[in-house]
Parts: sequence; C-alpha cells; structure tokens
Amino acid sequence: MLGRRIRALTEKGNMMYDDKVAEFYSRLKKCRDVIVECSEVNIDLVLSIRTINKLEDDVSRQFEQFSGIASTFEDFLVATRTSESENELGRLKRLIGDTSATVQETFKHIDSVKQGILESLAQRSTKSLSNKSDTSMEEKQARAKALKVRAAFAQKETELKKRKAALEADLELLSEQLLPMRKILLLNLYKAL
Repeated sequence: MLGRRIRALTEKGNMMYDDKVAEFYSRLKKCRDVIVECSEVNIDLVLSIRTINKLEDDVSRQFEQFSGIASTFEDFLVATRTSESENELGRLKRLIGDTSATVQETFKHIDSVKQGILESLAQRSTKSLSNKSDTSMEEKQARAKALKVRAAFAQKETELKKRKAALEADLELLSEQLLPMRKILLLNLYKAL
C-alpha cells in the first residue's frame, strides 16, 4: 500500500473497524441484492417495454448507489492501513468486479428482449396495417416508418444506458488507479514541506 507503514489497531480501534466494515458490507449487500434480483427476473415473459425500461432504470440506479458506497468503502480501507484492510480491499474489488459483470449481463439480456419485442411489434403492426382496406398506402408507410423510428430510438436509448454503465465502471476503475498516485503526491508534498 504505497510503501507506507502498516498500522496495528487497538482493541477498541479493531472493534470500530469491524463495525464500519460490517456497515459497508450491509449497505453494499442491499444494493447488490436488488441488482441480482433484477437480473433473475424472467424478462422473456415481460411484454411491456415500459416494464423492461423500469427494470433497467432500477438496475442502473442501484449500481450507481453501489458504486458510490464501494468508493467510500475503498477510501476507508486505504486510509485504515492495516493488513486486514488490505485483505478487505482485495475482497471489495472482487465484489465490485462481480457486480459490474452481473449488471453488464443483465443489460445485454434486457437489450436482446427489447429488440425481440420491438421486432414483434413491428411485424404485428405491419400485418395489421396490410389488413385494413380503408387505410391508404401512405398511412401504412408512415406508421411503419414511425415504428421503425421508435424501435431505433429505443435501441439507441439502450445503447446509451449500456455505454453510461461502462463509462461509470471505467471511471470507478480510474478513480481506484488515481487514488494511490494522489496519495504519493501528497506524501511527497508533505515531505517537501
């Protein structure tokens, strides 16, 4: 850990450390449980894009909250500077990686289901348009075009949400990588004074 001296906590300090670690894991577990629960929903049976979008928003919101808690927890572990906190930091990074993978897999599955629903709606709409004899050809084309635009919009929205999640994960990783450098710079600045 940046070549700094490892500290040994007092008994009271150890108890406070253990309580704080338990509190962080409890908060992370709540967020992760919601993410896992959302990932286990059988969205193949969901027929509403609105419901799927809400599920996707829930996953995004929980992952943002999870990432914030994980970042604060990581800062706490780095600042603690004990062998236990170093071990805990490795465990936390594995949890972050597992959760990120779960979120990405959930988004991939949501995207594929959305695409299937949109294609199905477009096919149904095209069939229903062709069955109506009183509808002009121009109206049919306009409706089909509107459905394609909606499908493209929904697909673009999904891509942007995936991209946002990936960028947030990258930002988290960069933040983890920059933290040791900031601490080295501060340490060198302190030594220079």
